[in-house]
Amino acid sequence: MLKIYLDWNIITHLKDEQNSDLFTFLQTNKDYFIFPYSKAHIKDLLVSKDANNNYYEQDFQLLTEICEHHLLEHEQNINNPYPYKCYPKDYLTQNATELELLSSGFSKDTFCKYLMNNKLNPDDFMSILKKENIDPFVIPLINKTIENLADLFSLMFEYGPTLFNDKKIPKQIQSYIQATTNDSQYRKIQGSNSTNIFKELDATIFSQTNKTFVELIENPIAERSKSNLELFTSLYLTLNLSGFFSDKNRNLQNIYTDSEHAYYASSCDIFVSNDSRLREKTDAIYSQYNIQTKIISSDELITIMTEELTHSYDIKHMFTLDLPIYGEPIRTEGENNVYKQLPYRFWGIFNYCINLRIPDTNNRTGVFRIVIPPRSFVFYTELERFFELIISIISEEEQKLLFKKEFVSKFLTKNKNIIDTATFTIDCPNYLVQLSADKETHIPLPIMCITEKN
Repeated sequence: MLKIYLDWNIITHLKDEQNSDLFTFLQTNKDYFIFPYSKAHIKDLLVSKDANNNYYEQDFQLLTEICEHHLLEHEQNINNPYPYKCYPKDYLTQNATELELLSSGFSKDTFCKYLMNNKLNPDDFMSILKKENIDPFVIPLINKTIENLADLFSLMFEYGPTLFNDKKIPKQIQSYIQATTNDSQYRKIQGSNSTNIFKELDATIFSQTNKTFVELIENPIAERSKSNLELFTSLYLTLNLSGFFSDKNRNLQNIYTDSEHAYYASSCDIFVSNDSRLREKTDAIYSQYNIQTKIISSDELITIMTEELTHSYDIKHMFTLDLPIYGEPIRTEGENNVYKQLPYRFWGIFNYCINLRIPDTNNRTGVFRIVIPPRSFVFYTELERFFELIISIISEEEQKLLFKKEFVSKFLTKNKNIIDTATFTIDCPNYLVQLSADKETHIPLPIMCITEKN
C-alpha cells in the first residue's frame, strides 16, 4: 500500500468546509492506503491544547481517524524511522512527560518532572554533570562561560523556553548570517531552488571553512551521534537560517517540528504539505541524499490516489500493459536480473513483477514480489488487508477457513520456519492464483503467482 505522510497542516484543515471533498475521499479509501503519524504530529497537536482552544479534541479525532495505529518512530538501532502499532491516545499516555518537556521548550520544571518520572533526582543529576568537564567555551550572545555539562543544562533552563519559542531569534540569526555573507552570494542563496541550493551554499562556506555545506553539518554529527534524525533536522534548520525559503514569523520549535515531519516522511512514498517553504527545503535534502519520496500539495492527492486504486486491483491491466514492460529485466548484475519498480502497488502490496515464460504453454504467468527499498518498511496492517482481499475473492466458505488455517495462521506465528511452509492455491474463473511465503526476504512476506487461463 502507498504510505502517505500528511503534514499537520493537511490533517488539521480537513475539518474546513473547502476540504470536505478531500476528507470524504480519504475516509472512503483509507483502507487501501497507510497514513502514518509521528511524534511531530503529536507535538503539533499539543500546541493547540489550551482551555480556550475548541479545536484540540477535533484535531485529535481527525489524527486518530486518518492515521489509526500507524506510528513511525525513530529507531536508534537501525538509525531510521520504524513502524509501530500504537494509537495517538496511547502514544500520548506513554510519552506524556517527554512530550510536555519538548513542548515547554525545555523549562526547568518540566525537565525536573521528566527526571523524577525516570526515577532520577534532579539535584543528583546536576551534581554528576558538574564532574563531566568539557573544554570551556563562551557563548557570545549572552556572554556566558560553559565549563561543564551542568552549566549547559542550567543555560538551557534559563534561556531554553525563550530560545525555542521567541519568533525573533530565527530572524536575528538570519540577519547575522546575512551580515557576514557577501551580498551577491546571499541573494543567490535566497533566489536559489532545491536543485542547486547546496552548490550555492558550498560556494559561500568552502572559502571560509574549506568544507562543503554537507561536510560542515555531517562531520560533527558523525563524531557525536551518527543519527540520521539529527543530520536531517540540522540540515533543515541550517537551510532555513541561511535564508533559503525561510519561514516567516515562526519560532525554532515550529521550524524544528517541520524538519521532523520531513524526516519521517522520507520513509514513505508520498509527503503531502501545503507549505511551499517546507516543500522546497525538504526537496533539497531529498535530492541531496537520493530519497525517492514524492512531495506534493493536497491538490494532487486525490488524483494520485485515484490512479493507484484504478490500476492496483486490475489484473487485466497488469497482464496487458504492465507485465510485458516491468516484468522484463532492465539489466543483469552477476547472476541476478534487475527489474524496474512498478508505478503502483499491485493488489495493494506488490511493487515488482516478473514475466514468467513457461515452456510448452501459451498461458501468461506473472510472479509478484514485495521488495522493501532502503528507509522503507511494511506495516503488518498491509498484510492483514491483503489477506482480507484474498478472502473476499474466495467463493466457498470452506476454502476461506482453509486459507486462514493454512496461510494466515502461519504468518501470525512470526516463526520463519513455519511461515516458509505457507502455500495456498485459488482457482478463479479466468486465473489461477498461487500464494506462498517469499523465502528470500528477511521478514515474513508473501509472494504471488498468477496464471491466465485460456
